[in-house]
Amino acid sequence: ALCVVVTFLPLVTGKEIKVGILLPMTGRWPIGTRIAAAAPLSIQDINNDITLLPAFNLTYSIHDSACVAEKGLRGMVAFEGLDFIIGPGCSLTAQPVATLAKIWNKPIITYAASSAAFIDKTVFSTFATVTAYGRRNQQYTPAFVARLMSAFNWTVCGILTSTEVEWKAMAQKIRALISPLVNVTVYEEHDPQTTRFDEILRRGRENARVFLLLCYVNQVTDIMRAAKNLGMTNGDHAFVTIDLNTDVFYSNGRWTGNDGPGSQFSQDLNGIVDLSVDRPLLSEDFKARYRAMGSALVPEVRQYLNAKPSWYAAFLYDAIWLAALALNDTIADGYDVTNTSATVQRMFNRQFQGESGKVRMINGTRVPLFAVGNIVNGSYKLIMNDSLSQKTVDGLNGIEWPGQGRTVPLSVPPCGFDGSFCINKTPDGKSSDETQLIIFAVLGACICLVVLVGVAVFLRRRQDQECTYMQWVIPYKAIAPSQEHEPEEINRSRVSQACELRHVNVNPCVGVCVEPLTVCIVNEFCAKGSLQDILLDDNLKLDWTFKMSFAMDIARGMEEIHKSAIGPHGRLKSKNVVVDSYWICKIADYGLGSIRQSQNDLGQDGKAYS
Repeated sequence: ALCVVVTFLPLVTGKEIKVGILLPMTGRWPIGTRIAAAAPLSIQDINNDITLLPAFNLTYSIHDSACVAEKGLRGMVAFEGLDFIIGPGCSLTAQPVATLAKIWNKPIITYAASSAAFIDKTVFSTFATVTAYGRRNQQYTPAFVARLMSAFNWTVCGILTSTEVEWKAMAQKIRALISPLVNVTVYEEHDPQTTRFDEILRRGRENARVFLLLCYVNQVTDIMRAAKNLGMTNGDHAFVTIDLNTDVFYSNGRWTGNDGPGSQFSQDLNGIVDLSVDRPLLSEDFKARYRAMGSALVPEVRQYLNAKPSWYAAFLYDAIWLAALALNDTIADGYDVTNTSATVQRMFNRQFQGESGKVRMINGTRVPLFAVGNIVNGSYKLIMNDSLSQKTVDGLNGIEWPGQGRTVPLSVPPCGFDGSFCINKTPDGKSSDETQLIIFAVLGACICLVVLVGVAVFLRRRQDQECTYMQWVIPYKAIAPSQEHEPEEINRSRVSQACELRHVNVNPCVGVCVEPLTVCIVNEFCAKGSLQDILLDDNLKLDWTFKMSFAMDIARGMEEIHKSAIGPHGRLKSKNVVVDSYWICKIADYGLGSIRQSQNDLGQDGKAYS
């Protein structure tokens, strides 16, 4: 196995901090051959920076992980005595390596692996990621897809997803998030090995014009060829993909070695709109310094080195830099280098400007910067990149849709999918006699039915109103079984209005308990508590991006409440805004003021719960 050690000394020698780097120099994805020189380059820049770890000297070791779990673990065994781990690059290797790092209590940062499983910090508690893929980022990608749909005024779409785990999981997340605003009329899961895409599209075009294609580039190509044969690339249909700008670098599951500007796509993909995590463009200065540092690598590594760096070189550089920043703050705060808990805390939540762009870490995961691209004449054209902290997608002009048109395809045909939006008439503009007879017969029958069932409908409506109200009423014994009381009289329509209101920025009302002395409003639990708690917590440092995100969430929630039957909130304050585990603000304490008033009338001994 390849394992070499290289040491860079600063101007003043100090205590040694040892860094182990796992790079796939061989195997199915030998990205190490295109990024290895970024390791000594980053180490040298850190050692020469007098503001970073001034009393310490960074050294590093490189081990070939080859995108094989066993080789990654062997590298970890060789690194057991080191202070910090960087890598590995592949998720398949990173999962067992990160688990072992947790057992050994060592901090670890990957420069490329980005499995969705890594978000769970109860499992990967010392593991951070400085890059991401759209298809694996279930926390942010669905929200960006929803905003793209809104930007194009698409209200109906179809989802075609591979049965492969990461695509299927992402499809389910996207479908769940966009369904309140976008009607997903087609949802097809396909086996990438056996599916006939022409049959899927033939069925799908009856109910959708916009298709979200969640699969790898080879399957996307087959779908677009089938669409072309069916006449669906004439400008009436739109096709949206995720990570196409990354997948083009693979052929039959193996990396082609080509990436970056100038990469060519199949002409069958022209007109596709692609959502990918924005990839950095390496500066000429960085590439020149990278090439110069190649000679600093030992022969065992240098023999594999490709002089043309990949964009992942910037991620490797920033991963090492993030480690140095975290260690520097740990030492400055009076902790020892070996205090993994202090180091992890300082690398999980911070931001800095790196070679790969703005690096913003939240709970060990980098917040992605998404890019919207367009395939034009076989080339990837960047339309815009957009920070996830923004709540809208602007600047989407210049897209060339299938058929080379510039007009955004409609998600619903002008006459509807079944033609029901348009009325057919005879050439003289009047309905035929036969049609008139049918209309008169139907109208006569309707009048008779209205007379016969009118009373029944009225009685049923009263019964339905009673049932609708009672479904929100919760017996107090379900909360405190030891007490029994007779129900209070509450405004039933207000309860129904509050409990039926659903919006991502409104805290759902689960129900009410209306028994005397025990009136309760039951709401959905939000893990982060109230906005007041967050604002008063000195340990939470909120930048303006976060604050603007909170403000927009509150504005959307208030807008939804005010345009509903509930009307003005009247009690908005930070204590009445709660925050869930995804840092989404939700408006609470709305629409049930009569319940609060009835409890206040009990006197000082009355209590209310929500």
